[in-house]
Amino acid sequence: MNESDRAAMRYLLERVDAEEVTPGMVARALHLSPASGTALIDRLVARGLVVVGSHPRDRRKKLVRPFDRNVDPDHLDPLTTRLRTIADGLTTGDARIVASFLEEVLSTVTHAAAPAA
Repeated sequence: MNESDRAAMRYLLERVDAEEVTPGMVARALHLSPASGTALIDRLVARGLVVVGSHPRDRRKKLVRPFDRNVDPDHLDPLTTRLRTIADGLTTGDARIVASFLEEVLSTVTHAAAPAA
């Protein structure tokens, strides 16, 4: 799976019992265009990871659900498992330093990518 597929599965698995998820919600959460979101959902359906069904009260809407709601997201995303293992090896102080660095990087990238006002 690519990064978007993993992110979509994690998004779905985190919400499966809390809310009804539409393809549009997945696309917006991942900052994808509607067409790219549809292509992503189609890939997940083809792999047997999700099912798309009709909304019970609104015939215009479709709902996306994981095929198996008991799947551990880490089994779908071995990269996350490896990253957690690395993080578990950090001391609390080292983790704070890394977190601070990553927050600065994110802020710098976000502001550099923002259109000039």
